[in-house]
Amino acid sequence: MNRIFIAACMGLFLCGSAFCDLSQPWNNPSGGTLSTGCKHLTFHSASNNTDIGYIIYLPPNYDSSSTSTTRYPVVYSFHGMSGNEWGNASIASNVQSDIKSNTINPMIWIFVSGHGNSFYADSKDGSIKCETSIVKELIPHVDSLFHTIPDRMHRATHGISMGGFGSMMMTF
Repeated sequence: MNRIFIAACMGLFLCGSAFCDLSQPWNNPSGGTLSTGCKHLTFHSASNNTDIGYIIYLPPNYDSSSTSTTRYPVVYSFHGMSGNEWGNASIASNVQSDIKSNTINPMIWIFVSGHGNSFYADSKDGSIKCETSIVKELIPHVDSLFHTIPDRMHRATHGISMGGFGSMMMTF
């Protein structure tokens, strides 16, 4: 039974990018009502030659001035299959409540666009570079614009379904 499970997981890993939906846009500026502290933004992905959307949640009392010395850890949240950056953004209201009640420490959340069904992998033919755009472009972009703690010890990933696969793949 374990061999079947391992084979199935390897098959998903090796074939995941075959399920990419090329019609799914990278940037989805509208998708619902954003929670307090959230903004929809874009960054330019040179590897995909397009603008990619993301939603950022900034904690209460976030000081955007260049003189601020307060830095925050970052959680990158990956949506499930056929989703986009709006897929997990509703989590931000729970995060905000937990921060305000001192249940968790203040942190920044980034809700990533995984281009539909990419499994957060780069496609074999090179037409979609989802992992590259996150690791090589989005993370440096976020670190350059926001008061993050810019090291891997202060970054986390979170994902649901396909996003869980992407989270596991990029974390390990």
